[in-house]
Amino acid sequence: MDKKWWTLIAVCTGTFMLLLDVTIVVVASLPSRPGCTRSFQRRAVDPGRVRADARIAAADLGALADRYGRKRLFAIG
Repeated sequence: MDKKWWTLIAVCTGTFMLLLDVTIVVVASLPSRPGCTRSFQRRAVDPGRVRADARIAAADLGALADRYGRKRLFAIG
């Protein structure tokens, strides 16, 4: 396969993983249902806290990408 196709596959996979992560954060920040929290034996999570933590993690990864290079961090990820 040509090198450009491998690049396209890598970028598409990374984009899919990003969308999957965003979906998980949105679902985790929905108001918890009592049955769901009982099954995981957890207390309800503040939706704002989940979204804020996801933003902090994204900012940290952005800072690492600025420091070590986006290509290298993408390859590590």
